[in-house]
Order: sequence, then structure tokens, then C-alpha cells
Amino acid sequence: RKWRSADSNFYNQYEISQKPPILTPGAKSGEWGVKLDTLKNEKNSAELYLAVTFLASGAIRCKISEKSTPRWQPSDILMPEGLLPGKYRELQPSTSSEDASLLPKVLKNSPALWDSFIALLVLSDENKGQKTLLVVHRSPLRLELFLGDLLQLTVNGESLLHWEKGSSAPAQQQLSQNDEKESKDVDRHHGKEVVDYGEDGLAIYADGSREERVGEVLAANNNEVDSSDYKADSFGGHLDSRPRGPRSVGVDVAFNYARNVFGLPEHTASLSLPTTKQGPGASSAHFAEPYRLYSLDVFEYELDQPMALYGSIPLLLAHAVLPDVGGVTTGVFWFNPSETFVDIWDGGSPASPHRASHWIAESGEVDLFLLPGPTPAHIYRQYTKLTGTQQLPPLFSLGYHQCRWNYRDEKDVAAVEKGFEDLDFPYDVLWLDIEHTDGKRYFTWDKALFPNPIEMQRNLSAHGRKMVTIVDPHIKRDSNYHIHKEAESK
Repeated sequence: RKWRSADSNFYNQYEISQKPPILTPGAKSGEWGVKLDTLKNEKNSAELYLAVTFLASGAIRCKISEKSTPRWQPSDILMPEGLLPGKYRELQPSTSSEDASLLPKVLKNSPALWDSFIALLVLSDENKGQKTLLVVHRSPLRLELFLGDLLQLTVNGESLLHWEKGSSAPAQQQLSQNDEKESKDVDRHHGKEVVDYGEDGLAIYADGSREERVGEVLAANNNEVDSSDYKADSFGGHLDSRPRGPRSVGVDVAFNYARNVFGLPEHTASLSLPTTKQGPGASSAHFAEPYRLYSLDVFEYELDQPMALYGSIPLLLAHAVLPDVGGVTTGVFWFNPSETFVDIWDGGSPASPHRASHWIAESGEVDLFLLPGPTPAHIYRQYTKLTGTQQLPPLFSLGYHQCRWNYRDEKDVAAVEKGFEDLDFPYDVLWLDIEHTDGKRYFTWDKALFPNPIEMQRNLSAHGRKMVTIVDPHIKRDSNYHIHKEAESK
């Protein structure tokens, strides 16, 4: 697997700047921040800042961002309640015996190391009775989360933190966004009349011809797209212009006490996630590729594979039952909506292995929420404070749903309904797939096949049943379709 190239800024070694800790602009209570330097002082490296926020829920947010070129971050996903700041206290073990006593044993017994790290004690009401400590090692940068004397997890323990700087301005050969928007419909179709669009989003013309994908045209003219300068990339005929160059980010997270990790839905792997990469002492990895987080509609997907499926939730949990401690659960939530790959392997030593992970995203920032738990109930309380909880489902949704792709017309629906009635077979919901629409335009009906949708639904309701019309998160690209026009105008 080729994660790096000769001219990319992969796997730079970072350390905390010698400058005193700073609070990032707009810092609030509970936030602690520092500037990061590269150990080799690379001239082309980004100017990065680490901000650590201790939240009232007990979670800890560790965010690395670039000062000179801020990157897009979603602003409407996290719940405000989950971001309420908590409190922390920076320990001073060198000058306070009380603070020294709060260090975990592995650090308490090594006073010569005390100047090489910064220890931040969590003071959350949610963590009463627990001693949760975040230790930030100065050089190279490493974060360790302790529950008492137990090392729960380590961030950047393998020094896999990387930040591809890309370019601060779009490449000169790329059209500006305004120019592109103004010219795309005119230039794309070369004056041809568009009568419809296929499922691939490409135009169907009045003369019977079809629009060619840009990447296929380039490939035909140039044999292949030259991506050696990282300004463009192609895959399967799709072209990604990447006007700002490569901007991937990544970091490693190890669960130092656990042999099993769970989460990263949705994949067809076992509950305890198998490895994707060989670790020390392991003969081989279970999978040859990392887990992919990128929501896709996959027909006839394969079993026991790390391929992407219908959902992608970047939440990873570890659990173990330990002597003298009992059950301990720890989690991380990777808050980056870009396409992400996650490797899992057995870290540590052959004598004492543990599960480790490597997160690498196409773009965005390193924004990691540490969920110290230490129980499953604590974990999900900390997580759902950030994302919100699920609404109670309506009662009818818990019953049997009848669905297939696709019921052809109203007569077909009536025949299915009659079949269930004749057999006295209970069901609560009948689904219609995309073919019920006018040319695959959601929120419409095919008037030839479904001329009386209200009456059709009343016939179902007469037997206490509901109908669901499918609406997937993709809108047909059609300048005459009102939903598409409204979305494009925004």
C-alpha cells in the first residue's frame, strides 16, 4: 500500500514549540493550545496548532489545524450541548508533591522525565471518582490518556501524524469557480439539446448520443491523466482536478490495554474488527486493505470485506476485562467527513500486543475526540452528547416492511397487497423504490404508472398499513428539475 511519495509531507516528526503554551484565537474555558514545529524544520511544512478542549461530558477534543490556510469543517453536525467546556488543571509535579502523587506510576517513578511532558488533569463532573489524565509529550509529539495508572490510549505513538500542505491557492490552469459555473452548461453540451440524464449523471441528447465523461475524454486524448504533479487524479473515468493539490491528513491511535476493537460501521467484518496490517509477532493480517469510510449503495456486496457500504461512522471502541480493574471501555471519534481509510493491527510487542489504528483522510483537519469511558454507558453518553441521540421510532416502523426494486405500477402494488390479505400474512409497510418517480426525480410521481397515488395509499391505510416512497441522498442533475435548480442556486 503506497501511502507516501518522495515529495509529499507524509509522516513528519512534530514536537511542541519551545514557545510557551498559547490559547488559540477564540479560546474558551477548558481549552489549552500549543504551536507545533517539525523536528527537521522542513521549509514546506504547514504551520500547525494543537488545541485540546476538555468538555463537560468528560470527552477530550484534540484538534490540529493550519493557521495560514484554514480548511473546511462542518459546522452543523455537532450538538452545542456536547461542546460545553469543562475544566482541567495543569499539574506541576516538579514543584508540588501533591501534583506528583497524581501522576500514574509509570511517570511518578521517573522524575527525570517530568520536564519532557505536560500533564493535564480532567476535572469533569462526569468523571467524579475517576482520575483521568492527559499527558502531552513534547518531543516527538505524543498524547497519552490515563485512567488512574492504566494507559488507555496513545495518539501518535507511532509518529504517523501527517499533514499534506497542498497549495494555498488553486492551480493557475484551473478555471475559477465563477467561470466554471457560468460556462459548464454551455461548454459541456456543445449546443446539443438535452432530453434526459442517465443514472451516471451524464446527459442524453435529442440526437440519441450520450455525454462522455471528462476523464474518459482526457484519457482518450492523453492515454492517461498525468497526476505526477498531484494537480489531477483519475479513477475509472472520473476526474478529480484537485486545484489545491493533495491535502490528506492522518494520525495513529493505539488502545494500549485492549486486544479487541469494535465499530467503524458499516462493513461486513466480524464484530471484533480483524486486522488489516501485519503487526509485531503476527504472521499476517486478516484483510489486505484498510477499512474504507465512504457511504455507497453497493449491490450484491461481498462478505468478510473492509469495503465501504451504506453507512460510515468514524467511531472506534476498545474493551477489555483487566485484573484488579475490571471492564474498561475507551473510544475515539474521528470528526472528519472526508473519505477515510483505517488500518487496524496488533501493536505493542509480541509478548504484550494491543490493537492499534491508523486513520488517514483525503482532506480536512485532524479532529479527534477521545472518549475515556470507562464503561460502555459512559462512552455512549460522551458520544451522543456530541452527535445527539436517536429519536424514538414510530410504532409502525418496528413491524415487517415489504420492499423490492421495483413495483411496476399501481396494479402491481394492489396485487401485492391482495396477496398478503389472501394469505393473512401480517405486514405494516410497503415501500416503493425510485422507479415510482418521474424520470428518477425524487418528490415526483410517474403519472403514467402511478396516476392516483393518494387513492393507492388510502387503500393501504384501510388495512392499517403505511407506504414509504424512497428518497436517497442524491438529486438528479437536470436544469429543469425544481429541486436541482433550488439546490444549485444555494
